[in-house]
Amino acid sequence: MPPKRQHSKSQIADAAFAIAREQGLQFLSARTVAQRLGSSTSPIYSTFQNMQELEDLVCERSVEVMLEFQTKTRTGSPLLDLCLGYVMFAVEEKQLFRDMFLNKQELSEHSLEMKNYAYHQLMEKMVSKEPSLAGLSKADMTEILEILWTYTHGLAAQINIGAINPPDEQAITTRLRKFLGPLIASYKI
Repeated sequence: MPPKRQHSKSQIADAAFAIAREQGLQFLSARTVAQRLGSSTSPIYSTFQNMQELEDLVCERSVEVMLEFQTKTRTGSPLLDLCLGYVMFAVEEKQLFRDMFLNKQELSEHSLEMKNYAYHQLMEKMVSKEPSLAGLSKADMTEILEILWTYTHGLAAQINIGAINPPDEQAITTRLRKFLGPLIASYKI
């Protein structure tokens, strides 16, 4: 009979996610996870086929955290909430944001596909709920989303790296409204 596992798959995944969240994916290894758990690397290798499997799990959890930020109702406008959630994710989850959007080499191919799928599905859902976009063609909505993504990502990245002092949520909301309102209005002329 094999020895009983000291740590569950969930405990190992939690430890790995905590390392990624605090230090970044580049610090994720069997050794650092084992140190966090206070064990040898043996439970990690007996639970996961390889480190890539554990990294994929960590990346999936990172996407879930980002989606929680983006789907939280904050302003009453689904599109504004989506953008605000993205910026707040960059503010509050600095390392996860960096690994997902600034250090693309840190994400596995599987995780990139999952993040892109989640992003596109979420965007379509939010666009369908956004009253300010009613009556616009699909081409116009797509163009608005691309422009909005460029602005929102730029704002989030600048705050994340410290180029812009992190304003509070209300100041970020105001900034996004000042951009979003005129952008949508320019397509309704």
